[in-house]
Amino acid sequence: MGRVMRINENELATSSIGGQSTHGGSLIESLALAKKLRRTARDLVVFAVAVEACGPGAELSESARGAVDEAIDRIHDLLSEWLPAE
Repeated sequence: MGRVMRINENELATSSIGGQSTHGGSLIESLALAKKLRRTARDLVVFAVAVEACGPGAELSESARGAVDEAIDRIHDLLSEWLPAE
């Protein structure tokens, strides 16, 4: 399954991952808290990797490993657009 999803703040509420998390709180809840604390980023982009299974001790599948590599490349490309070259 391993696939990369790129979601901006406007898409988060309707996204399949907006209300899900394996980290104890959803992205929507985290964003709401950040807004209350006035600690939001000017631009928010979330890169998420969909996996077949997750849980304590679960191994990452080959397709998920490939999706992680793809996510890293996409984040690097985005940061290259946003940040000045050194």
